[in-house]
Formats: sequence, structure tokens, C-alpha cells
Amino acid sequence: MTTMASCRNGVVPARVLAMASPCVLTGGVVHTMVAGAEPAQALAWADGRILAVGTDQQVTDEAGQDATVIDLAGRTLLPGFIDAHHHFSGAVIDSVAVDCSAAQAPSIDALIERLRAAAADVPPDQWLVGVGYDELCLADQRHPTRSDLDRIGTSRPVLLHHYSFHEGVLSSAGLAAAGIDRHATPPRAGIIEHDRAGEPNGRVIETAYSGAAKLAQDSFLRAQPDDFLAGLQAYQDQLFRVGITRVCDPLVPAEVETLYRTAHQQKRLQMPIVMLPGSSTGNLCPPWDRLDGAITGEGPEDLRLGHLKVFLDGATRCAISMSLGQLGRSALGALALAWRARSLSVLHEAGDMSFRLGRDLQVRSGVRYLSREQSRDLTTQACDRGFAVAFHAIGNDAVDQAIDAFAHVGSRHGELPPPRIEHATLLDVDLAKRAADLGICVVSQPSFLELPVFQSMPIPPGLRLLGHRTMLDAGIRVAGSSDAPVASFDPLAALRCAVSRRTAEGQEIQPAEAVSPAEVLAMYTREAAYATGSLPVCGTLEPGKRADLVVLNADPCTTHETLDALAALAVERTIVGGETVYDADSQ
Repeated sequence: MTTMASCRNGVVPARVLAMASPCVLTGGVVHTMVAGAEPAQALAWADGRILAVGTDQQVTDEAGQDATVIDLAGRTLLPGFIDAHHHFSGAVIDSVAVDCSAAQAPSIDALIERLRAAAADVPPDQWLVGVGYDELCLADQRHPTRSDLDRIGTSRPVLLHHYSFHEGVLSSAGLAAAGIDRHATPPRAGIIEHDRAGEPNGRVIETAYSGAAKLAQDSFLRAQPDDFLAGLQAYQDQLFRVGITRVCDPLVPAEVETLYRTAHQQKRLQMPIVMLPGSSTGNLCPPWDRLDGAITGEGPEDLRLGHLKVFLDGATRCAISMSLGQLGRSALGALALAWRARSLSVLHEAGDMSFRLGRDLQVRSGVRYLSREQSRDLTTQACDRGFAVAFHAIGNDAVDQAIDAFAHVGSRHGELPPPRIEHATLLDVDLAKRAADLGICVVSQPSFLELPVFQSMPIPPGLRLLGHRTMLDAGIRVAGSSDAPVASFDPLAALRCAVSRRTAEGQEIQPAEAVSPAEVLAMYTREAAYATGSLPVCGTLEPGKRADLVVLNADPCTTHETLDALAALAVERTIVGGETVYDADSQ
């Protein structure tokens, strides 16, 4: 037996951790994330699979005399983090676009200059694409328009993605390429904004945006497939640095699925991916066209098809239902927020919304992609064909619609992975209980708390924003995720948000919804594996499962007394299938 405890600070070269003989990690705090299990001391693996978990003596005995033994020196070992909702392929495509976030472009003029400078490197027959603008963070406090983008030039199509990826702005050439003029009829759940003269002002929202986004995406993938494949490798390395060892890509059209399979066959893709198939008519469109394709569960364990992705509402235009009293108190809350912030941005955002009073005296706002009958029908057909279903539902009215659809199909979901609701950003106690009763899991994004929109949004009374405590207490299995590139993909940053309930500005939002570090770790390991149908192969540290591991410098469960202590947590090593893919000491 070889003992590596003498290595500096217990750090072992990556080549040692890739050895074919059994490898043992001892002397640490091993959180297996098996429900109810106490921490272990050691873990062994060989050939990419876990051999044993237990005390130092038990594990070294099980591994045998030829094992390599590494001393963790008190560090913490966990299952690798799983991001259950991460637009991996979208982030790769956007990596070649122009970064127009506020950090790089604090005003519309600065944004236009960045796009103009980048245009020289883009072939004239290709779309020029910018990503990440947020009108709330621009000095102008407004959305750009086609007139702004036309300052770059009028010959090539330009698309500027909003940070939410549910809307964008097109230049005049972009509008023409998308077939949008003053006479264009918006698709269902789509909005085409017009100026006072009745001409499209460039801003397209939800499904009206989705069609244009697909044109730009297809243009890139046709012209630069090798850049996409190379981008996969570069982007996965960023994720390995923060301990992520599996990603669920929640929107994968057929052409991206093909490229994923190419990367997998060429062994350029080390990150295990669960792909949620979507429509090829537009990323946000109902996936009726995908019902006849390969179904949930097909593919190898490291590149497998997951749930069918279905959108029920928008992003900033999520489907919300309120009583008249809730609406009135929300309006007062918006005025109070505007007064405290000495800014009218809150009122501008509210002015962007439309409200409808129903016969039930409920006030509704937001975009709805499907009627209740359509969502029931699509769910029924999907389940009958062998698809599990994942509903995008941000607002409480959309969450209610998702629950209604899952209740309608009942046992048809059968042996499929659990029914999923993506986001459930706004819900109440009753919705949480109903979802729990149906066995619905929720895929949530704790880092949304750091988005500017939630710092300026009055929460309707009775609703919970990212209500993790409410959901867990109701019995919902909550999976952790980022929705990257919308928000930070660092699971340890998400842990800080979920525990502290603080925004980037330090504002505390609904502190009663805080959860413990142990609960967040479960969200990003066991529960994320459960939500993605991956629990048989990962998510907990048990013999026979993949050796997907992360080593932290300290134990989040015992070092969380202050925000500074949480901020000091760091990933020291990431292991995928028994192979070290990130080693902080070698950086």
C-alpha cells in the first residue's frame, strides 16, 4: 500500500488520482448525502466507480494492499455538484457573442460601441449578437431600440439578447430577416413592440423573440460548428473549477443534440449532460414537434435524454394571479421601493405589465404560453409516448397550471423520472402542498436573489419568492440549479444566497425562507440527481455509483456562523468518473 499523507498539505498530483489501481481518500469529513446518514471518514474508488465508504480502517481494508491512499487532512468530501437547470449549450453559443452586461457596457452608447468594435471580426453575412443587457442596470434606464442598433450599420442583422433570454432587440436588418414589419402578427405568447408611428421599435418578447433567436443561433451553428465543439471544452473547464460534475441542459433542440453527440463520440465532452429536448421551431415554443423523437432515458449515462421541456409563462412577464387586495398592497410596495431607492425603475417595470380582472375577481398579469386544456393535452401525449415532463413556471398562476396538468395525467407519469417544475419562483403555501402531494419536484435557483430585478420587485403579499423553506416544509424535493448564464453558476455562491437570503446589495428578502447549508448541499447533490433521473448513478456517495466528487477546503455544515465564513469556502479538487478535472493547487 502506498501512503500519500506526506504530500504537501495532503495535495496529490492529478496523475496520481487517475491511476488505475484503487484510490482511497482518508482523514476527511465525508458527507455521503444519503438521507439520514452520518458523515464518514474515507472513500475508495476504482475504474471510475465507488468501492467503499466508511471509516478509515474499513475503507483501506476494502481497497486492498495495492491502493493509493491520500490524506484529506481534514478537508470535506462531497458528491460532485449537479446543476439541474443550466443552459450549457446556450452559454457556449453565447461565449462567442459580445458581452453587453452592465459591467462591460454601463450605457446604451457604450453597448453600441462594443458591438461596433466586434462587428469587424464577424463575417458580413453572419448575425452580430450581443448578450446580457439589463435595462435596470443601464445609465439610460431604458431598453435599446432598433434605432440604437442601426447606428452600427444597416446591412447586417443584429440581435441583442436581454439577460433573461426571454426577449431581445433587433436592428432593422434583424427585423427584416425575422419577417417582422408593422403588419406582422405576433405569435401566441409573443409581443412585438411598436413606436408611436406604428413601426416595430426592435424589441421582441417571448415567442416573438424566440423565432429571431433561432435564426441567429442556426446561423452560428451552420457556419461555426467547430467553434461550438471547442467552446464546449472551454466552458466545461469553468464548471469543473466550481465543483460541478453534471449538468442538466434544460433546452436542447435537435441540432444541438446532434452536436452534443458528436462531442461525446469525439471524447471532447467530459461533463456528463442530461438533455431536456425542446422544440426546433423556436426555443420557447411548445414542443409538439418533438413528441415523435427519442424519449426520456435514452442514451448513455453521461449523455442522456431527460424530461420534455414545456414553457407555461414568461420570465419578467411571468404569470401571476392576485386578489384585488394583494394588487393594492403590491402597488403601495412598489411606491415604497421607488421612494427608498430614489429611482423610478420600479415603476417603469410595473408600467411594462398589463393586468386583467377575471370573473373570479383575481387580477392576472404576464404571458401564458398554453391554455389549461393545451397543457393537459401536451402532458398526456408526452407521458403516453414515454416522456417525463418539465414545466417552466415562474409565477404562481403558471405553477398552478403546471400542478393542474400533472394532476390530470396522474399515474401516467408512472416509472418515469419525477414530474418537474422549473423555477416556481413565486408560490404560496397551498401551491407547495399541492405540488408535494403529487410528488412534483421543483428545480430552483437560489442565486436569483442576486439579480437586480428582485431587488426592485414588490412581492405580492402571501407569495414566497424562492420559497425554499416553504417548499421543503411542505415535503417538496427541491433541486438546486443556476439557470446560467442568467445567474451565477457557482454552487457555493448559491449556498450563500439560500442561507443568508441577501441580495448583491445586502438587502435581506423574506429571511424566513432561509435554509441550512446541509439542505442546500442536498439540493445540489442528491435532489438534483433525483430531479434529473440520475440518482441511480450519482448524487450520493455509495458503492457502485460514479466517482464524481468534490473536495472543499472546509465543511459548510460547521463553518456557516457568518457570511465571511461562507465566503471563504472554496473548491480544491473536482473529480469526474475517478479522474481529476480540476486541482486548485496546480492552477
